[in-house]
Parts: sequence; C-alpha cells; structure tokens
Amino acid sequence: MKKTLFIGNLILAILLFFVTVSLLILKLPIIGTFGFQSMPADTGWHYEDGSPAMLSDLQFISDRTTISRTINAGSVTSSGLCFISQTADFSVYLNDDLIYDYRPELDSIYGYTYGIYLHTIEIPHFTETAELTIEATVPSGGQNWAGFQDAEFSDSFRYLFTHITSDYLKFFISFMTLIAGFAIMVLGLIFNSYREQKLEMLSLGSFAMSLSLWILSSSYFIGLIVDNPAYIRLINHMALILFPVLGVTFVSCLIKQPRNKSLIFMLFYTFANLIYQFAMQISGYNDIHNLLLLSHIGFLCSICLAIYLIIRYGKIIKKTKRQTFLLQVAFLILIASGLLDLISYYRVHLHDFARYSRFGFLIFVILLFYYEINEFFIVSKNYHEIEIMRRLAHEDGLTGLDNRLAFNEFEDELSLRKTGNGLIIQFDIDNLKKINDTCGHMEGDAIIKAFASILADSFGQYGKVFRIGGDEFISILVSESDTLASLSDKCVKQMKEAIAQYNEEHHPQIPLAASYGMAECDFTTDDLREKEIAADTKMYEYKHKSHSGNDAEQKEEVNRL
Repeated sequence: MKKTLFIGNLILAILLFFVTVSLLILKLPIIGTFGFQSMPADTGWHYEDGSPAMLSDLQFISDRTTISRTINAGSVTSSGLCFISQTADFSVYLNDDLIYDYRPELDSIYGYTYGIYLHTIEIPHFTETAELTIEATVPSGGQNWAGFQDAEFSDSFRYLFTHITSDYLKFFISFMTLIAGFAIMVLGLIFNSYREQKLEMLSLGSFAMSLSLWILSSSYFIGLIVDNPAYIRLINHMALILFPVLGVTFVSCLIKQPRNKSLIFMLFYTFANLIYQFAMQISGYNDIHNLLLLSHIGFLCSICLAIYLIIRYGKIIKKTKRQTFLLQVAFLILIASGLLDLISYYRVHLHDFARYSRFGFLIFVILLFYYEINEFFIVSKNYHEIEIMRRLAHEDGLTGLDNRLAFNEFEDELSLRKTGNGLIIQFDIDNLKKINDTCGHMEGDAIIKAFASILADSFGQYGKVFRIGGDEFISILVSESDTLASLSDKCVKQMKEAIAQYNEEHHPQIPLAASYGMAECDFTTDDLREKEIAADTKMYEYKHKSHSGNDAEQKEEVNRL
C-alpha cells in the first residue's frame, strides 16, 4: 500500500512539473493580426550635428548626448517607445514637449548609477509627423556602460510580455537553483549530526543561493516585482563579492581542509573588499561599475584557488571514480561559464552578465546536489550503524537491560548533579551456579532473563535498572523528596510478588530467588562508588541470613535510611 501511494504521488508530482513548464513554453498560434506589430527603433536617429546615431551605440560628449528622429503618426499609432536603459539618465520629448523623464535620486548606498531598467514610454497622439528627442546624461566614467538596448516601437503590454516570456528560462533556472541551495542548507542544519558534513552542506547551500541571486538579479521578471533597479543591482554586486569565498569554503570542506591558508586569504580579501567598496559608494567617491574590477579579481582568485586545492588534495575527495569525475566536471563547467561571462562583460559590454553562468551553474548544482544527497544518505547510514553499535555497547545482549558501561556513565552523570538523593539497590540471583550445574545453562539463562524482566517492571518505572555481571543487577532510584524509603518498599513488594508468580506458573526445578541490599546517597556530598560498595555489602549480608526472618530486618533497615 505504501509503495503504491509513493508511486502515485511521484507520478502526480512529475505531471505537475511538466504542466508548470508547459505553461511557460507553449504558445497559441494566431492567424491574422494581433494589436500593433512591433517595429525596430534602434536606427533612424541622428545627433545634433546631423550624423546618424544608434540607440545601442550612443556616443557621449562631456557625459551627455542628444539624439532625434522623425516619426509618422500612421506608423506609431497605439504604440509606445520601449527599450532597456543602462546607467543613463534621460528625458524624452515630442516636439519639445516633455513626455517622459527618468532621473532617479539614489541613496548613497547604491552609488550614483541605477543599473538596468525596462521602459515603456507612451507616445501622445499627434497628426502627420513629429520630432522625437532623447536627451541622455551619464555620470563620469560610465560612458562605456551607458546606453539603450532592445529598442522598439511597440504596444507596452506586448513588449513586456515578450521580454518576460523570453526570460522565463533564466528566471526558472535561477529560482530552482535558489530553492536547491536552500534545500541543501536545510538538510545540513536539520538532518546532519557530523560537524564536517554539516559545514560542507551549509557552504554549498550558501554558495548556491548567493550565485543564484547573482543570476536572478538579471531577470526582467525580478525588475517587474521590485521597482528599484538600484537595489537589484546592489544585491547582484553583493552576491558577486560573496560567492567566490563561499565557493572556496565549499571546496575546502570537500577536501577535508577547512582551515587551509587559501580560505583564510579569501576571507580576508572578501571582507576587505566589501568594506572598501561600500565605503567608496556611501562617500560618493566611486560607483559599482568602477569597483567591479576588485570583485572580478576576487572571482579569478577563487577560481585559481579552487583548481589548486582540487589538484593538490584530489585524492582526499576520491570516493569512487564516478563521483570524482562528476565533481571535476561540475567545477570545470562552472569555471568555464564564469570566465566566458567575465570576458563578455569587458569585451562586448553585454547587459546580460550571466548569459553563460546560469547554464553552467544549473549543471553544477545538479551534479553537486546529487553528490551531497548521496553523501547525506551515506552519512545517515553510517550514523545509524554507529547508533546501533553504541546501543550494543551499552546494552546487555541476554536481557536487553543497560550494562555495566551504561551504569558507569549514568553514575558519572549523577555525580554532577547539584541537588537530589538516590537509592542504590544491588541484586543477586540466589543459587544460579546450582541451577546451571543441575538444570543446564539454558535454564540458568531463562532464570536471568525472567529476573531481569521482573526488575524492569518493578523498578524501571521509578528509576534505572542495569545488569552489571552474570547474576548481578543494580537499580538506582532518584528523587528530589524524602520518599525513597516508601518507594523502595513498594518496588521490593512488587518484585517479590512477581517472583512468586513466576515460580507458581513455571514450576522451575530450583525456584527463582534473589538477595538485595540498599544504600542511600546524597548526590551533592556522597561518593557514589562507595555507596555502591555499601549496597553490595548489605546484599551479601542479606544473602547469608535466613529468608524467613530477613524481610522484617530489611524493612527496618530501609526505614532507618
């Protein structure tokens, strides 16, 4: 039944996953026209001197530029000017009338540029032709990054929808990576008991989340949710600063060298870089674009250190040939995709700064997630085996009671108590040697198991019971009040009744009988091992006396405690 439920739920989960993905992929084919057809708007512009201009390749003079173009009412009816801006502040005019102005006032924490933003500018109604003008300015040093991309005359909704649907894969990969990183962290925090494995899973989860935030911040969908491109840019930059050291931390844990000097260097560099960059931004002396070189140097250092550590300590992480191969492939793919994005950033100035990294990182996380899950189950299995071994080391194999080792550890715990009293009771089965010699060891083992069960029922609910030798048992009753004497009377009475019932029901050739001795102890002042010896002495005194007159004497002894 459980297997059927599992298979059924698995099938439903897979079906739900594919339905969700299909919502993003499948499109409805349309015959005919649908609203306004988009028209490219990158070309057709000119500078003030009449030379041609392109929105995607603007030339700034003294940190500013002005471009214009003539538009026809018939060609832009029911449409707007749509594009993605980067870094530049700008104003849009229609026949000298201001129709759009984007000059955000930034807090010092963001630097003095906002990053990337998607605009849909409604063009007011006009007849025949009109002059459309854009006046753009950029902060000093930002000319290489300022400009506009994906310019179109298009319906605003259509433009947004097109960019979001074309961006769904980027968002999906980044979001799933973020979830995977969070899941790994949860597994490390909740289910793992080994410190080294916990640190490894936490570092991988943190690394996955930081890198996914870096990739996710370039998604247009995030730009629609968070109407603050400067904040998205800040998150992107913080993730870029942090994920290299998190990656080196994970590699260090993976090779079982969490205290290597390379990691200490990366930690120092990361914190120094973080403090310096925020100080420069807040003081207004510099901007993220101009400080990226320091973060990229940290990224390159982390790549070099990761490769160095893997090569030097590669034998340590060799679990199986297959796992070693997967780890090597995962890191090579991630490193290669990161380097491609870094080269593209400086050579092509793409605003999609994670074009290759998001695919490389998805493969990386899938392979590493498989590795960590596999490691998790291996460690869990080992932990379960260790727990079984620990239980066997503390449990008597014949009776199931705790053994002498468990008793010694419990005594050590009691000796650390600041309050409370206890009663140590020693037990010994009478005539066990005679039972073994006369009836055989199987009968002797049956008597031992029966007496252990009787003690567990009689004393176990009020304290702990241990088998410390062949026919020797001990129980410790713990109380914060002065009721130990009455409690022991109750337990001894129940034990004797159970022994009598056993003899009556099983008719052993030599009846079950036992001797016992007690000693009270104060956990704050007494030596528990001395009290154990005292209880043992009283037990042997009891054993050598006639059972007919011993019960009353033993009761008086308990009352005197």
